[in-house]
Amino acid sequence: MSFSYPQQPMPPYGGQGASSAPSPQPPQTQPWASQGPPPPAPPQQSTQAMSDGANDAEGLALLAVTIIIHILLNVYWLYADNHLIHLDEAHHINRAVAYYEALFPLEQASLFERGVAALGVESPYPPLTHLVGAAFIRVLGYSTNTVAFSGSLFLALFLLGVYCFARRGMSGRNAFLAAFVAGFMPIIFGGARYFMPDLLLAALIAWAMYALLKSDRFRQTGWVTCFALFSGLALLTKQTAVVYLFWPALFVLLWGAWSAVYPKKGPGTPLRRTRAAQLVFNIVLAVCIVLGVCSWWYTRHVEYTYTWWSTQRGGETGLLQPGIAARIQFAVPEAMEGAESRIYLDPAISRLHEPEEPVAGVTDSNDVNADVPPEPEETTAEDAETNAVDAENETSLSDDANEDALEDAAALLAPLEAVFEAAAEDNDTPPEPADNGAPENGAEASETSEGEEETPEAVSQEMAPLQPFDLEEDAVNAAAGAASQEPENNSKPEPTAAETAEETEPVTASDDASLLAPLQRDWHVYLFYLVNEAVFLPLALGAFGGLFALLRRRNRNRMTVMLLIWLGGAYVLLTGMFTVRSPQLLYPLMPPVAVLCALALDAVARYRLRRALWVLLVLFFAVHYINLTFFSYGPLKRLELPVYRTHPVVTARGNRGVTVYKDRVNLGHYTLHPPERGEVITEAVFERMLEYEHNRETLDGPVAWYQVVAERPAHLSMDFYARQYRPAPNPLQPHVDEDSVTPRRPFASVKWESRTPEDTLPELAETAYVVLKRDLEGDYGAGLESWAMFLKPHGFESIFNRRFAGYGKATPGYVHVMARKDIPAPDEVTDIFELYELLDRDGKHWLLTDAEREQAEKRYAQLIEAYSRVRPLNDTVNLLGFHVKKAADNWHVLRFVVQARETIEEDAVIWLRARVHEDDREALHDVHAAQETLAWHFTPTPATSTWKPNQALVLTRPVMAAPARYRFQIGIVPPDQTERPETVVETDWVDFADTK
Repeated sequence: MSFSYPQQPMPPYGGQGASSAPSPQPPQTQPWASQGPPPPAPPQQSTQAMSDGANDAEGLALLAVTIIIHILLNVYWLYADNHLIHLDEAHHINRAVAYYEALFPLEQASLFERGVAALGVESPYPPLTHLVGAAFIRVLGYSTNTVAFSGSLFLALFLLGVYCFARRGMSGRNAFLAAFVAGFMPIIFGGARYFMPDLLLAALIAWAMYALLKSDRFRQTGWVTCFALFSGLALLTKQTAVVYLFWPALFVLLWGAWSAVYPKKGPGTPLRRTRAAQLVFNIVLAVCIVLGVCSWWYTRHVEYTYTWWSTQRGGETGLLQPGIAARIQFAVPEAMEGAESRIYLDPAISRLHEPEEPVAGVTDSNDVNADVPPEPEETTAEDAETNAVDAENETSLSDDANEDALEDAAALLAPLEAVFEAAAEDNDTPPEPADNGAPENGAEASETSEGEEETPEAVSQEMAPLQPFDLEEDAVNAAAGAASQEPENNSKPEPTAAETAEETEPVTASDDASLLAPLQRDWHVYLFYLVNEAVFLPLALGAFGGLFALLRRRNRNRMTVMLLIWLGGAYVLLTGMFTVRSPQLLYPLMPPVAVLCALALDAVARYRLRRALWVLLVLFFAVHYINLTFFSYGPLKRLELPVYRTHPVVTARGNRGVTVYKDRVNLGHYTLHPPERGEVITEAVFERMLEYEHNRETLDGPVAWYQVVAERPAHLSMDFYARQYRPAPNPLQPHVDEDSVTPRRPFASVKWESRTPEDTLPELAETAYVVLKRDLEGDYGAGLESWAMFLKPHGFESIFNRRFAGYGKATPGYVHVMARKDIPAPDEVTDIFELYELLDRDGKHWLLTDAEREQAEKRYAQLIEAYSRVRPLNDTVNLLGFHVKKAADNWHVLRFVVQARETIEEDAVIWLRARVHEDDREALHDVHAAQETLAWHFTPTPATSTWKPNQALVLTRPVMAAPARYRFQIGIVPPDQTERPETVVETDWVDFADTK
């Protein structure tokens, strides 16, 4: 007898599921009598589960290797780089330090006291990133690199989150490829090297999306708990988390509610009431967890946070688009914006931001050629003559200016309070720059016949009087109010919350208040940001191809649906609801972009073609990774297609078209770039100030107060670096050489940045250092010289001058530092120039006794008598001596010892020109390169009409001059004269490279 098994159904594709039926067996032909007992059936195993486990093991192993490579190269970059830390990055590091000092104080404190101190730390951003930074400081010690190294942790969490999210709809190998793509996006691996909250936010959003997918329409309580936990942590990282979580969470909740009301029919289905109760319980649980995680910070800073966010100005209407704001304004309370209601912040960052309105044809400071000055225009002989006449016309003073000069001369002889009052009363016409002082290393002068002809030459323009700079405040400044409070008792005001805001590029709002107007007008903004600042063109094209790959049946799953809602929902909110625009807002959208790119390549049918495309993509990753991590490729450091090259969104960030790859990525207040190996300009400034501090005989106070003067915000981050240069105990060790000296007293800013030197009053009386920043525009050298001439009579001398190539928001220019000189001991002053300054400042900055002044005047008269060679400048003024002294790099001080033989009826101008030796012209500054003769005319202080008969004075003229050989022509002319004076004194060749 034979027996045949009944027909068995075929197993599903791939043998999925643990209950898959075994394959059908051939019929048994042997009789039952000949068979023994049937052997036990082997245990059934899920081949699909085994395959999934192998895929996950392989994918996670490859991902671990990728993360380790990223961390090692990030350590290298942090070690090799020394960039200027300013604006947002400086603020976040300072907040991490503030939490470290609150949680781990030097003095013993209870846990309650530490918690209260931590709650008192203010910032417009939630504290999770700062708390992580404080933990890194606690474990690894403080340095800016230590805090920034936390970005590697954020990167690891981000890549794991992308893998887990992609694994819900892809194989383990493809999920790894998606994470691999995400890790080599420029905005991701570059952002991991800075201490910013955006990458941590992106990581938490990715994990929240993964938990939301695993929650099975919000029915799995465990995964709902995970989703709520990650969402609360994301809100504790940055308030913008709600933009990315809102639509996916709403979709899953609606889907869960629908499935609870209209379930699929089948045996064992729970009752509708039970399903609804479970959904409601999970919703309440999620809300409680989110509030429990982040409400402790928001409730403590509710007024602060609301005021800051509600007053953000992305356009004329504020943070929200007109169509949204008009519909909800009745339910939104107003926030106070006056100066009296300011919310003060960290004083250690630069707080003034430039307007961000894109202007066609204006390149950003992050452009590769931004630090290269424009080439001078060719000047013909006719143009040179015309320019010379124009320059002479500008040097002439009007009758009103003569009266101002007389008032300035009187002010110099008045007490210091009179100078302050005069400057406060005359804001429309600032006083003429003063010039006292004198240098050594004199050069012999010789007379030039009055009939000698002078060939037409191109001359530099005379320094025009400084006018108040009308700076248009941008979005973040408007949020805090236009007016600033003056500090009392030399206390320093702190910046407002809005002034520490991250990059928000304003987009001018139209009058159309419809809801669709922003999407119709600005739909392209984030597309440009995605291509040019986040992923570059090849990867963007791959992600675009992934949209077509979603049409394949096997790609239609819950993960891809969530991906589209995640990406599209955030795009709608960022573009249609808010007026702010920034590439930093793209960080949490990079996971879906990476998954789309992986789907696009996986959809390629031919295996060899698919592998070839992956090889090309990896090569592209290698190109831009090396370009942004090790070094740029010289002239090939960037490649752009000349498409949309004049579009305002493109040009506003220094791009010249659609980016294929580049070596500098402009993300707003910070820039992604290969290592900056030079010295940070602000560190160099403080090192020079620190050296000057240690050479002082006595300190005039417990704090070395400083001020910053710049026509537009300097963004030098002076306050951030000042915190590192303070006496022990100091947890913030400066990022300088180990052999640098310890500060004798802390540095601190006495007030906010000033637009002109006149704005430094009246705090200038208490200021020890003034930092001048001048952009490379026009005759910037003359501008710096005029600022220095204003500060010189107040007792300041130049100690530092260096060209700055620019970084981020800090535009290229020259940085010049002046220090207040110590009060001299009258008995020890023997130099003629110091004696003159001692006598000139008597009664203004110090008081000499009658005996001290008499002795000083005698010594001064004896030194004047040593000048035996007298050269007349005109009938009433003689030139006794001419001296040159080096004050700093490319900065010298010219000193003229003159004698008034008679009373001068009216004011006059010192006519001064310098001819450069032909062999040294290559060493000139770019602003002087096209000029055959340099015009350094100036109005002397005190004015010539106040000079007394037989009075000998020392006139000072600071100049920014390259170390070259110059021959000077010196004369004196009336203020309205444009021609060369009849009598000119000409010097020998003076080598500025040999001056001391």
